[in-house]
Amino acid sequence: MIFAKPFPDELASYHLKRIWAINDYKKNGLHSQAETLARATRNQHGAAEQPWTRAHSHEILAHLSAMTAADYRARHTLLALSGHWDTVHSLMPVKETKVPVYSLAAFYSNSEAASSPYRFCQQCSHEDVRRYDMVYLHRLHHLPGVDICPLHHTALQYACPKSLSTATHKVEYVHARLIEAQQHPIIERYRTLVCRALENSHQLQYDHAGEKLLERAHNMGLCRRQLAHSGTYYHLEHELPQFIYANLPKAWLNHHFAPDHIQYSAPIRPIPDQWHYHQHLAQLKFPENCAPAYLLLTLAALFESADDVCAFLFK
Repeated sequence: MIFAKPFPDELASYHLKRIWAINDYKKNGLHSQAETLARATRNQHGAAEQPWTRAHSHEILAHLSAMTAADYRARHTLLALSGHWDTVHSLMPVKETKVPVYSLAAFYSNSEAASSPYRFCQQCSHEDVRRYDMVYLHRLHHLPGVDICPLHHTALQYACPKSLSTATHKVEYVHARLIEAQQHPIIERYRTLVCRALENSHQLQYDHAGEKLLERAHNMGLCRRQLAHSGTYYHLEHELPQFIYANLPKAWLNHHFAPDHIQYSAPIRPIPDQWHYHQHLAQLKFPENCAPAYLLLTLAALFESADDVCAFLFK
């Protein structure tokens, strides 16, 4: 079997597909491709501790790349931005059947943004060809809610999922209004936080950040403690979904979230635009337990500086 190590910041999913293509596994189904990979490399198992099976494909790739599985997940996957962020640096074998190691991140799986998941930066592509004689998928171009290259600040393009060769690029720029939205201060702070989360995944404290978020929301008058109907305990009531909807560019929200809206049943402010919000923002009902991308977005909206957030987001 011919093996190639991952390129810098290469998505694990593309690294895996590149290995399949080099070895002409592409004619098989996904199940048999992974099975063939495990079988063809079994003699290279060496001192690896993880089970050498198709359910541990990324750990096999890590071992063959002379990396630990934790380092491979930290450098080549988006797990740090998913609900499985605590498995990034796990010392236990991580099965793809239980943890979506190869999944791309998105705020909403049925959004317009998620319908064309593969993106590339034209400037990065030129640099890839010059350095490696080919173009590959960068993890940094697949951050949820980020429509520009964080390195070059140029518009990302959608790519044909079947091939990333320069001859088959699907040259389709992101809408100009989305690029303009990337200059919004909240989205700029969010982009900074997402990049830092990937760079420092071993120090993430999402749980602690959730507590700080509620504290900040309370100080801003967006969160209150209300006596429950039973009269035995308090529960939190807040307007975080409405706040996000009211303070972010609508073009960006419509692109990355569900297109439908729901009406807030007990509006606090008599401003119509703040009575509605994208349905999927309802995940913020319990902000301390929401997905990391939602948490980082809300932190970016409530705090005036990304550095202020990083002070408690990382250990």
